[in-house]
Amino acid sequence: MMTNDRVKQNEFTELRLNAEKTVSLSLEDFRKIPDSEVQKLIGELVRHMLLLETQVEQLRTNQQELEATRKQTSELFDYAPIGYFILDKRGYIDNVNITAIDMFNTPRNKLVGMPFLSVVEPKSYDAFRSYLKDITETGSRASAEIEMRRGDGTTFHAQLQTIVLYQDSNMIYRVSAVDITGRKMVEQALKESEQKYRELADMLPEIMFEADNNGKLTYANRKALESFNIGREEQESGINIFNYITPESRSTAEANFRMVLKEGDIGAAEYVLKRRDGAVFPALVHTARIMREGIAQGIRGIIVDITERKRIENQLAESENRYRSLFENMLDGFAYCQMIYDSQGKPVDFTYLIVNSAFERLTGLSNVAGKKVSEVIPGIRESNPELLATYGRVSSTGNPERFEIELKELAAWLSVSVYSTEKGRFVAVFDNITGRKKAEIERAHLASYPELSPMPVVELDIAGHLRYTNPAARALLPGLLELGSAHPFLSDWETTARKLQSEKRNVLVREINVGGRWYHETVTYVPSVEYFRVYSVEITERKKAEEALRDSERRFRNTLDNMLEGCQIIDFNWNYKYLNDAAARQGRRDKNELLGHTMMEMYPGIETTGMFARFRDCMEKRIPYRMDNEFTFPDGSKSWFELRIEPVPEGILVLSSELPENRSRILST
Repeated sequence: MMTNDRVKQNEFTELRLNAEKTVSLSLEDFRKIPDSEVQKLIGELVRHMLLLETQVEQLRTNQQELEATRKQTSELFDYAPIGYFILDKRGYIDNVNITAIDMFNTPRNKLVGMPFLSVVEPKSYDAFRSYLKDITETGSRASAEIEMRRGDGTTFHAQLQTIVLYQDSNMIYRVSAVDITGRKMVEQALKESEQKYRELADMLPEIMFEADNNGKLTYANRKALESFNIGREEQESGINIFNYITPESRSTAEANFRMVLKEGDIGAAEYVLKRRDGAVFPALVHTARIMREGIAQGIRGIIVDITERKRIENQLAESENRYRSLFENMLDGFAYCQMIYDSQGKPVDFTYLIVNSAFERLTGLSNVAGKKVSEVIPGIRESNPELLATYGRVSSTGNPERFEIELKELAAWLSVSVYSTEKGRFVAVFDNITGRKKAEIERAHLASYPELSPMPVVELDIAGHLRYTNPAARALLPGLLELGSAHPFLSDWETTARKLQSEKRNVLVREINVGGRWYHETVTYVPSVEYFRVYSVEITERKKAEEALRDSERRFRNTLDNMLEGCQIIDFNWNYKYLNDAAARQGRRDKNELLGHTMMEMYPGIETTGMFARFRDCMEKRIPYRMDNEFTFPDGSKSWFELRIEPVPEGILVLSSELPENRSRILST
């Protein structure tokens, strides 16, 4: 069925044909047409002319509205707050709005006709190609973060949204771009801030952790993961802190956990914790409540491994016969040394006589017994002359000293306690504090650490006025707030502050006795704010343990040295590590001549004797022996001895008694 427009069009065509036919007639033929038909034709022509004028006017109006709409659409496109691009199927730019022009700092005429890839940072080419390929294949809208390049060469990150459309059967891409540089900067700043906090926490020598209200571990520093042998992946998968507490301590820990969430601070508590491999250790745990917007979100805690303290307490309570075991298993390094002086009495070197296994672990030096420090650590006399001076002073005066020193040749910091057992000799007990030294300055920036610390932390200005005291300082140091820098905890403060400033040092370490309690203080000067910060650790128990160890060693050495029975310790290299005077007399050699030398050097051919075969069995198989033996000395003389051979951590222990002449005759027959 024909539409009205088609009917009108046909009528107009028929009218036009009739008019053209009439106009083509000759004048004679035209006069033959009735006037009525001519009038009718003219009327129809006029009517259609008016209709055409109306239609032309309507078309003109429609054209104006269309142009206005096109202009409005163009303005919306151009001035949108988001950059817009229209790309052809090749990825070339067909059109771009003003926002995109400003965003890329490039004129429109330089952008249009260029491949979109020309505004992509080269290192993001592959990512963009893959992104566009995925959109083309799937036909769905997709977004991506791509690094872009402006006309002036600067780069920025943009969030792209792209969709595939078809226009006159031609595929095009419509791309929107939003500059997300600000967001990226905020994300990076947050990431760096979090990373810095984690790095600072990871450098701390203490175990730090956080858990939610259900006890699920939400954070653990590196020390915590290493101590409990937990991997990062395992931590992120979900761990409950109560699984690392032994059954006998768990109920107490759960009750304390609930109390901390409710009350905030209940002080330190002692538990027995267990590692992933099942090994257990005692620990002192300090916890605090984590609050956000007035609501408890979990707990934050510091764990102090008190294994060492427990070990010392238990071993001191045991028989003093366990001294050698304690010596070898102590965590601190131990070195017993002979000082060497030049002709003017100036200390120039020293020889290691005895060291424990911790010495090798903490310094990385092995097989040092019998060697000079100048051989073991070449250059130490030049790099650390103060070390020889201190050891020489203690060896000469007998006054013990404690100090911290950086051994440049070993790239390590040591905390050393040195005392003298006899003139010309000294004992150095030390710990490797390299990690602590590196962490001391960074640790000061952890805002929550001073509040959680169980030990006093104070801050003073350059005039010596208190600016901050943590809860432990206020609780453990009565009168601190009233006395300020005059308090015994800050004794001789003016000298300490002046020394830090005048010597341009950032850190000074000292030990202070406050009412019978010993504190190890680390004083840090912060020039930027002209503040002094004092961090302390109570070392009273360690001081007592060190003194007990020194007393025990003196008693044992006096006992061994004064025994009528010969006593000697031979190491695994057959070196004499220890002899008492009785053993030296029985061996008919000077004690100092034997120490540090092998049995084979001192008694050639001894390795072929039956006695030495017993020594080797005891050394290798760790089997004790008891025997009577006739020993032939280098000068040809002989003597009978009753021998007891025992395996010890250093090698073997030989106890000897020279038999009376009448018994030796009986044995020889």
